Amino acid sequence: SNITWSSDSSVTKSGWKICLVPMIVPPPPPPSAVDPADGSTTVDPADGATTTSIVAPVPVVLPPVTPVDPDDGATTPSTTTAAVVAMWTLESGPCTQIGPCISSPNYPENYDNRQSCEIYVHPGVTEAISVEAFDTESDHDYLWVNGIGYSGRYRDTPAGVTP
Repeated sequence: SNITWSSDSSVTKSGWKICLVPMIVPPPPPPSAVDPADGSTTVDPADGATTTSIVAPVPVVLPPVTPVDPDDGATTPSTTTAAVVAMWTLESGPCTQIGPCISSPNYPENYDNRQSCEIYVHPGVTEAISVEAFDTESDHDYLWVNGIGYSGRYRDTPAGVTP
């Protein structure tokens, strides 16, 4: 789905800033190897007493695997850091995207007349929009989400809407 922004040719306001909380994909657990030995027995030469030591399994972190591209043989080192999945992308227009947030042009200053932006929402997004600011010319400048136009100041916003 897409989100669109458009302003008309009259009054301008400070605009809007909306965010989606990024979905964090945790890294896969590291592979581990466990020593199969369950212990060892030693004999004290002075008195002949035996002592059994139990070896607790110790996880061993293996080095990261470096995948090889079958087409060109290039290698890409793997990573174990968490990845942020992109949920939306600014496709066109003078709006601004910083991380998981997108804002109207010039925000927090006034946007200009006759501006428009297109935001592409990636399939499978389940996060709701949080509104950090919303002030547009009521009934004239609109942020469209799921076919519903939002306009005005804070009372009519897409807060809580899943695009």
